Amino acid sequence: EHIAENVAFRRARGRFVLKTNIDNIMSLDTVMFIARRDLREDVVYRATYAEFDFTEEADGLGPAPLLEWLFDQPSLLRD
Repeated sequence: EHIAENVAFRRARGRFVLKTNIDNIMSLDTVMFIARRDLREDVVYRATYAEFDFTEEADGLGPAPLLEWLFDQPSLLRD
């Protein structure tokens, strides 16, 4: 997997590269920040990665309700 990512990074032709995985969920604030296209070339941007175990309460929720549930979890914001 990492070899393929490195090859992709070297072959990328855009000004910026956004590295994600299929199970990454971005907050609306992050998406809006990227959508504004106000990125600087002299800055390295990174986001905090957190693993979160879903409970039965979230099982079966669709995308919008699931994101709302996830970002409402107080334990997600604890150090």
